Amino acid sequence: MLPEGTDILTFAEHAGKPPDIGSTLADASRQAVTLGHLKDRYLTTSTRLDL
Repeated sequence: MLPEGTDILTFAEHAGKPPDIGSTLADASRQAVTLGHLKDRYLTTSTRLDL
């Protein structure tokens, strides 16, 4: 049985004893994402890509 949050490759690479990965997505605190935030991130990213 795989530990929660561990993929098969990581499990196999560590001989069935994967390292502690800290908090999982379910345990991590979440913040609300708004369309305005997504738009700002998109514009910031797209302006850096323009050459």
